[in-house]
Amino acid sequence: MCFWKQWRGVRNRIRQLRALETRLRTAIWTGMSSKSYWHLSRSLGTQTGMTNDWLKRQGLISIRDQWMKAHGYA
Repeated sequence: MCFWKQWRGVRNRIRQLRALETRLRTAIWTGMSSKSYWHLSRSLGTQTGMTNDWLKRQGLISIRDQWMKAHGYA
């Protein structure tokens, strides 16, 4: 959701999704949508581009991994 919010403007959002190898049609439909940030964070366009591996490469940590480490599962 935060990345989507940072990518202001329809053209920039479509360009960013295409850079993440999302299909053109899906990127256009997602980029032009007027739905809320949280709603679009769970859409097909953002889920195919912003994978967990991509988010990890961006420097984000996994809350699930941190929870498992704190409770002795990892």
